[in-house]
Amino acid sequence: MLMTVGWRLRRPLLCCAEAALLVGAVAAASPSTAQDVPAAPAAVTPQPPADPPAPPAPAPCCTVSGGTLVTISIDKALDSKTARVGQAFPIHLAEPLVQGDATLIPAGTPGVGEVIHVAHSGLMGRPGELSVVVRHLTLDGREIPLRGFQLGGAGKNNTDLALAVNAAVGIVGVFISGGNKYVPLGTLGTAKIAVDTTLSPVGPAPAPAPAPAPAPTTNPKQEDGK
Repeated sequence: MLMTVGWRLRRPLLCCAEAALLVGAVAAASPSTAQDVPAAPAAVTPQPPADPPAPPAPAPCCTVSGGTLVTISIDKALDSKTARVGQAFPIHLAEPLVQGDATLIPAGTPGVGEVIHVAHSGLMGRPGELSVVVRHLTLDGREIPLRGFQLGGAGKNNTDLALAVNAAVGIVGVFISGGNKYVPLGTLGTAKIAVDTTLSPVGPAPAPAPAPAPAPTTNPKQEDGK
């Protein structure tokens, strides 16, 4: 009778121990929930797109020979009564300098001229005198030296100056004498590139101007109604 009671008491204890061992084995065989969930990837900050590379600068390709003629426009009226020696005045290139199919110096390129001699007209008919030169053009911060300025060309207000130009000083500039001399704004002249100069093209050569349309022809007989 005692053995039967003892066995009955030990049997629940053995069942509890077996259950505990079974739970432990299952826990050991199964990984934790934290291990089953993969870690979230780190946030990636988007980077701004890189700036495109700057286009390469065109290589110098063209040499302009010293002595090449260019057309210059005077951008300030000059008068022998008010001008002074050493006075600078603005100029610009009136026509583009073209070589082949490329423009090397565009029309409108600014530059500087200088008054090199002035004499006021006086009593007893002493004439006024005015001598000017052009010094250089400035293209992209670079000075292109000029020489041999002479007034002329088809510009406005050149007629009254034509007979006043002293050819003897044409190499250095323009010398005007006789009364008070006046060089109007917009007067055209020619100058020369002073030295051989290497330049990069700034654009294509301008298209040639269209040929003028032919004048209409009339039949005198048609005008008379015959």
